[in-house]
Amino acid sequence: MLACALTLAADSQPHQCSLLGNVIDAAYRQVLARHMTVNELNRETRAFNDVHYTVAALVKSIALSDEYLEKLAALSPNDQAEALYKSILARSAGADLEATTTLIRRSGVRAAATELLNSPEYRARFGANTVPAAPAAKAHTLCR
Repeated sequence: MLACALTLAADSQPHQCSLLGNVIDAAYRQVLARHMTVNELNRETRAFNDVHYTVAALVKSIALSDEYLEKLAALSPNDQAEALYKSILARSAGADLEATTTLIRRSGVRAAATELLNSPEYRARFGANTVPAAPAAKAHTLCR
């Protein structure tokens, strides 16, 4: 595995991490706009020991976490929809804004997030093992 030095926001000590650590951190940065903690790295690394755990499952767990949903709760439905698209599909909601805002008002943010995570667009663009990122950004893909 590729080794790197990572300084986590929780402390100032550099930690050695693997390609897996880079992928996990990229998912946290994409969805929560922050670096992972050491505890999160350890928990997610253990989860990846299960051969069925994928990057898509990691992104889903972060996007449906209480931390992320509470962060969105402070926003208007339109801003919630934009944030979901940016975090999950790495793009603007664009023409989908009205429909997603309606879904948020009708069924809640969790339902809208789940719909995006399970969408054909998500599967086509990112598959099971790529962290969502804008096309110009560096992709973080986990090879299994």
